[in-house]
Amino acid sequence: MVIGMFLYISSLRAYRKYNSKSWQTLETNKISETNSEAVPQARITSVANKTIIYDVDIIHKELLKIHDKLYEKRQDDQCEVRDPACVILGVAKSGTQELVDFASLHPHIILKPGLASRRMFDLRKDVRRHALLKEGKSPLPCSYSDQTVVLKSDNFLYDEEMPKILHRFNPKLKMILITREPVSRMISGFSFKYFQLIQRREKFVFKPEMLPEMDHYFINVSSGKVHERKEQRMSTYYTGMEHYLKIFPLNQILVLESNEFKDNPVKVLQRVEKFLDIKPVITDDFFTYVDEKGFYCLNSDQIYCYGSDRGRKLMKDLKPETMKILKDYFKPFNTKFFDQIGRDFDW
Repeated sequence: MVIGMFLYISSLRAYRKYNSKSWQTLETNKISETNSEAVPQARITSVANKTIIYDVDIIHKELLKIHDKLYEKRQDDQCEVRDPACVILGVAKSGTQELVDFASLHPHIILKPGLASRRMFDLRKDVRRHALLKEGKSPLPCSYSDQTVVLKSDNFLYDEEMPKILHRFNPKLKMILITREPVSRMISGFSFKYFQLIQRREKFVFKPEMLPEMDHYFINVSSGKVHERKEQRMSTYYTGMEHYLKIFPLNQILVLESNEFKDNPVKVLQRVEKFLDIKPVITDDFFTYVDEKGFYCLNSDQIYCYGSDRGRKLMKDLKPETMKILKDYFKPFNTKFFDQIGRDFDW
């Protein structure tokens, strides 16, 4: 722990020294002053005859615009606050936010902004309402009768009591779980939290080389023993899934995989449509692959991508010997997880 803190402080000092150069890099990525004013604080480039805009807030506005354009309201239908019919159980740093964002363009999916909490699934509506207000969360959105309300959590999978709470709330509730190769999820989780800490102090551009050495954080390099930390526990999907399968049948839980979603978001989103039993709407026309980003982006009047805080193409690697130790550690847990869900992933 002491070594990890020392490395963090050293890297933070190095980052601050580097930061002025990072700002220069960010500014050179912007195009003309006119376009920068039209899209404040968004990085903009172009490909073919379309502009690429890198900004998460602008993506959300465009997704909402598409959603509203596609929706055809039934005559005499009323927009009312309805209970969620589906919950995303996690897992953090596996693509939960990207899944939520891309799925939100579907006209029959209504997603509540922010993260869900236990109390939102209390059987008493007044308690649910109070929980939203007390926690400073936005209220549940209204929806029409042909729409499905979806709530998202990053960590419901690991809450042992949550399956019972959800089952009491609605025994027929549908759940979606998106997972990621455990070691890459750990690295991503560590990196994101590290840069989140910096971002609270100064604006940053993600640079993998600015990350501290992570091997000590994940393992004891002398003994080769894996440290039991939160990131390690959140990559052990078998234990969380075990609690859910004691309460719910597997056919009420759609298990997705991060790389599959990254490589073919349309195919994965079409699985979500089928699972939720909603009209198929999502096609390849909505997305396009951007080489610079290394991910699919939203394809509309322009191309909309996440900024440097999401969908990072480059990550800092661990030492080969550390990777082997961690891969070997997770292998039996992965095998048990694959047995639970009835399919294998290329981990």
